[in-house]
Amino acid sequence: MSALKKQKTHVLITHLASFLGAQLAKSYLDQNCAVFGISSSAHLPAHLLAHPDFTLLDLDLSQPLPTHLPPPDIIFHLGPI
Repeated sequence: MSALKKQKTHVLITHLASFLGAQLAKSYLDQNCAVFGISSSAHLPAHLLAHPDFTLLDLDLSQPLPTHLPPPDIIFHLGPI
C-alpha cells in the first residue's frame, strides 16, 4: 500500500465577490481544496475569509501569477474580459 499523501487541488477563482464566485469557493472548500480568490470588492463572505484553506489575493491579472503561488489545477475566470 502506498504511503503517498494526496495533495490538495488548487483552485483559482476571479470575481470572487459575485454570487457564483462565492458559491464555487464554498463548494471547493467543502471538498477539501485550497482556494485562491481574486476580488476587487471588500464585501466577501466571512466564512470564506475565516477558512484555513482560503487565500485572498491582491493581483493584477494583466501580469503573470506570482511564482510563490502553487500552480492552479482549476481556474474559474468569472470577471469581465
